[in-house]
Amino acid sequence: MNRIIFRRIHAVLLALVLLTATLFLAGCSKDKPETSDAPASSSESAGQGVFLLFNGQKLHIGDEFAALKDALGPESMPCETIKPCDPNSDAVSTLYFYDGVEIMVQEDGSIESLSVGRDSEAALLGEIRPGSDPDALKASLGDPSDENEYALIYIVDSVWINAYLDEGIISGFYITFTVN
Repeated sequence: MNRIIFRRIHAVLLALVLLTATLFLAGCSKDKPETSDAPASSSESAGQGVFLLFNGQKLHIGDEFAALKDALGPESMPCETIKPCDPNSDAVSTLYFYDGVEIMVQEDGSIESLSVGRDSEAALLGEIRPGSDPDALKASLGDPSDENEYALIYIVDSVWINAYLDEGIISGFYITFTVN
């Protein structure tokens, strides 16, 4: 019994470390596209085929967040302003919190990243949720660009998808622009 509890605590801590590292690398990469290079509206969204279905709304990286905000429902906690890692940049992002979903919005108002937690009802591609078998994701997107016991990583069009794994099932997602 104690071994099972220890393994679950270890898996949760590892997932948090991976998420923190992913957010840091995505936010602090010097090669990351400038805000002006990112799509500004859903008609110009990156990876049009990749979306997250949340509260009945399809969210794409690059979508204009203001057009979707009211339809997503109430935030689970107040948003946070995220300062840039680059000391030469004035661009700030805003992180919005919903039940099991975090949405990072760039200064221009476009969605920069989506993070989905274990208890979320959000679904990647409208059908793959935390708790899904990784084979469902592989059936939808094919073989991942990289894979290990903790994650499946895909690059689809200009979108990077990290599906976190815990004990052989999908435990969450992180979706953002690819770093060129």
